Amino acid sequence: MRTKNLIFVILISSISLLKAQGEAALFFLTVPQSVLNQSAGSIGVSNVSDDIFNFYRNPAMLGQTSKQNFAGVFLSPIQQFNQQVGPLVNSNNYGFSAGYNFEKTKLAVPISVGIGFLHNKFSYGVIYFGEPLSSSLTSFESYDVFNSFSIGLGLKYLLNLNLGMSIKSIESQLGPYPNTEGGKVEVTAMDYGATLTAPISSLFFPNTKFNLDKTYYLYPTTNLTIGLALLNFGDDIFYFDESQIDPLPRMSVLGITYDLGISMKLESGKIKMINYSFSSEVEDYLIKRNYSDYHYEYQSILSDVQLIDNLFGLNYNSNIRVHKGHIIEIMETVKLATGSYDGKGERKTNRSYGVAISTKGIFQLLSEITDNTTIDFISNHIELNYYNSSSHRGNNYRSNFESVSLLFKGIIL
Repeated sequence: MRTKNLIFVILISSISLLKAQGEAALFFLTVPQSVLNQSAGSIGVSNVSDDIFNFYRNPAMLGQTSKQNFAGVFLSPIQQFNQQVGPLVNSNNYGFSAGYNFEKTKLAVPISVGIGFLHNKFSYGVIYFGEPLSSSLTSFESYDVFNSFSIGLGLKYLLNLNLGMSIKSIESQLGPYPNTEGGKVEVTAMDYGATLTAPISSLFFPNTKFNLDKTYYLYPTTNLTIGLALLNFGDDIFYFDESQIDPLPRMSVLGITYDLGISMKLESGKIKMINYSFSSEVEDYLIKRNYSDYHYEYQSILSDVQLIDNLFGLNYNSNIRVHKGHIIEIMETVKLATGSYDGKGERKTNRSYGVAISTKGIFQLLSEITDNTTIDFISNHIELNYYNSSSHRGNNYRSNFESVSLLFKGIIL
């Protein structure tokens, strides 16, 4: 086989392998962008953490994070997917988000609004056509890239309701195979999301506390959150032959998260001493294929989901992928995460783990025990976070992720 054909076959095999996991094109649209969520079994639909990356999986998260009045930037320099077939896949992303809570203004309305932007690029490497050392050797880069713009709205009245939507501008460059036209796709997709949180402890145990002295006391923080996201609603695509149309990876994700924690009331505020969250999420690809003629059709929302069996029983099957994620947070400084997901015909369990480190808790404690205006300012307005995650499926398909985020919070206009 000539060099140009061999390299092209390797590229197609790699992309097809990834694509087969979702029975649709553009697999990279299904990868969570939050490194914290990736480390906890690729969750993110119902876990309403303060991670400003998390709005990609569910844009309604912007309604939650906007409650703290903030503007933040985040960056993942390099993320690597080491696939069993084909070249190493590199990914990098960056973005920003901001939010404002009108409850803390003169309007005093329990509404918060958040916006977010995210850029992501998956690079499959440089592909060469022609004979080695030939003057006619040409090259091109194969990649997938998107820009996502999101908005979220938060409403608080006993329960916390968040709604959101995203629009994604997508470009996929598979590359021009010799003697053919095409190989490049541009398409737009929409995401929609919602979360509903019941603050169990404040609703049913508002006066429960354990006094340490006249100033400090401990109290429980228990929440139950249900989240729903409808992702990648857009047009079909094709690279070379219009008769070989592929759908976008349209899917619905339903999740539930249980939060159990103990917080401490401080003289100048409060701090979570310890918090444990467990999330279960069911992922339903809304695509039904007929492999005899490669025809497909879109399904209705949550068409294959059985709530008792899948969401609560955590049972997966050939149509449903089940995600399980655990996150332990210690004094708002360290987060330890682990998780897994199974289903959709995958033969081995995908496992993940990671750690997050934040300056938030450290400066809260320093502000409490010292009388320093600089430390007070940092504690109230600046937060730096670092995330690291790894995942694997057996001995293959390993990936590594890192990211940093910088927040400017407590902004009152």
